[in-house]
Parts: sequence; structure tokens; C-alpha cells
Amino acid sequence: MVLVPRTCQTQKDHFTYCESKGDIKQGDVIGKGPEIEEALRSHFAFFNKPEFRHFIVLTQSCDLVRYSKSNKICKAPYITLSPAMDLEKVLEEEISYWRNDLAIAAGVCKESDRQKAIDLTKRIMNNNNPEYFYLHQSVRQGIEFPNNSCALLRLSFSVRSEDFYDICLRNRILSLKDVFSAKLGFLISEIYSRVGTEDWPDNFSPEFFDEFVEETLGGIFMWVPGDKLTRLEKELRKESKINDPDKMNRDYLRDRIKDISDKGVRFNEAVDRIIEILEDGKLIEADPQQIEHIRAVLLGDKTLHSYIKR
Repeated sequence: MVLVPRTCQTQKDHFTYCESKGDIKQGDVIGKGPEIEEALRSHFAFFNKPEFRHFIVLTQSCDLVRYSKSNKICKAPYITLSPAMDLEKVLEEEISYWRNDLAIAAGVCKESDRQKAIDLTKRIMNNNNPEYFYLHQSVRQGIEFPNNSCALLRLSFSVRSEDFYDICLRNRILSLKDVFSAKLGFLISEIYSRVGTEDWPDNFSPEFFDEFVEETLGGIFMWVPGDKLTRLEKELRKESKINDPDKMNRDYLRDRIKDISDKGVRFNEAVDRIIEILEDGKLIEADPQQIEHIRAVLLGDKTLHSYIKR
């Protein structure tokens, strides 16, 4: 999805970027070209993972100004870089803390967690989550940055300026505006004050931003009622398939979820409501064993089942 800010319909780059020129600066995005890849293979094998597509410069801009007359190339003896990973992978990892193994394998998320996922995504995209710095895809001609990404700020490594300054400069593909470079510096330093940068709603309509967040999450997760997920887990355990790697794949699990009738889910909700009414009216005592017995009787009543329509 290519976004054009409402403030300038002819602008192709995201509002966080500016023209790349001059010395390396904090926030410069470094492409994973052959020179960078070779250096990673030789010295930083961990950071040569396929999911780390680009890198962002964390070193302060003032320390990266090149000297005109000196044995040193710049003040900073090392350039610190942080890897950037696709936004989808970051969201999958963050939201995995709320989901069980079955939901992760199926690529689904409970409907009840939908708003929490939306709020998390907005915080990340507005750079209000200290763990990440959001980098939007760039569609400028000659720039190869097709995926929305996040720099992993707590994960970094340093290269010698003397050896890698020119390599980083040759592989630079994007630069941040000064205010967003300052925001990156703020996130790195973990100072408890806020740099006032533009947020998405300052450049896009709130409705457009909401739609984009929904589309991003919708491309990762299938939203399902929690009862359906619980029911599927019970069925798989009963069938002894919960640990079967051939069955614990996304396509199979999603098909099984779609096959689960809403009727059963609605019936469970109806039984819960009946018990609530009985408790509120003090028609039954708040005895867990008694309540579970009543629940079991209601769930097993075929006549009551027939009253709940699809």
C-alpha cells in the first residue's frame, strides 16, 4: 500500500525522510549491499540474517562529521548500527506474548485483543515505543526500500569508522529529517522527555491511518473469537493432533477454525449468561462446584441446544 500524505499529493517519500547528502548522519538507512554483506559475513555473522534487510546509524551526527585535515576520518572511532526488520515480523513477535502456541501456529489473534494490537501498532508507527524506530517504505526512484520496517534499537553492533565510513556512505539509501534524527537520539538515550515530532495523523487523515493499521494487522492475523480458539484446542487434544507437526500448520488450523460453527460458540455464551442471571438474582449460591455442575447440565441439554440458531 503506497501512501501519499494529504498535505502534499505529489510527495512520494514518507514525511520522516529528507534528501541524503553530505556526511553520514544519525538515522541514515544503510542498504545491505555486497560490501556490507561481506563485512557481516566476515565479522558480524549474527547480523547477516536474511530478516535483517537494512541497518540504521545510531551514532550522533556531530561525531560523524568528516575531518578535512586529520589522520582520523571523524571524531567517532566506531559507527554503531542497528538492524531493521520487516514491520510484520516485529508485530508477530510482539503480539506472540498474548497468544498461545496454537494461535501462533494458525496465525490468528483473538478478537478481544484486536484494539490492543491496533494501539501497539500505532505506538510503533508513531515512534512512541522505545524498543523500535519505524521506517516506512520508500517509493522514490532508485531507492530499494519496499517494506515497512522497524529498527531494533536494543540490538546493535559497531564497526570501525576508519574501515567502514566510506562503505556506509556508498550504501546509504535514506536519511531522516533532523527532528526525526533527534527523536531517534532521544529513544536511544532513554531520556525521560518527549521530542515533539509529527505523528501520522498530522500528515494523513485519522481515518486513513486507522485503515492502514487495520490493513497491516489484517495481513498478518486472522481475528477469531476466543471461544473458537479454545474449542479448536480441545478438539485437537481429543484427536491427539495438538503435537502433530503436519497438523499444526497455518492453513490446516485456519480451515479448522472456519469449520467451527458459531452455533456452539453462541451456545456457550448463552449458558454463561444464564448462570450470570441466576447468580445476580440470588437463585443459586456462589459455590464454584455448584456453578460448574449447573453449567455441565445446561451444556449437555439437547433441547436447550436446539433453541440456539446459527
